[in-house]
Amino acid sequence: MIESIGYISAAALSLCGLPAAYHSIKNGTVEINSGMLWMWLLGEIFTLIYVVNTTPSIPLIANYTANIILLSIITKYKYFPRKNAHPTT
Repeated sequence: MIESIGYISAAALSLCGLPAAYHSIKNGTVEINSGMLWMWLLGEIFTLIYVVNTTPSIPLIANYTANIILLSIITKYKYFPRKNAHPTT
C-alpha cells in the first residue's frame, strides 16, 4: 500500500514540469527566471544522486529522472529558442 502511494506521488511530482515543457515546445521559447530554472535543475540532479547512493527507491528515482528530462527541454528552449518562436502568454 505505501509503495503505491510512493508511485502515485512520484508520478504527480514528476509531471509538474510537463505543462511548462509542453508550452516551451509549442511556443519555441520559455519565459522563466534563469536562477529559478538552474536551482530547480541542480536540485533535481543532486537529489537524484543522493537518493541513488543512500536509499534507492524506484518511485523517487523515476520522479527525479522525469523532472530532469522535462527541465532539460525547458532549459533548451530558454537558451536556444526557435527562430520563429511565438511570445509566451
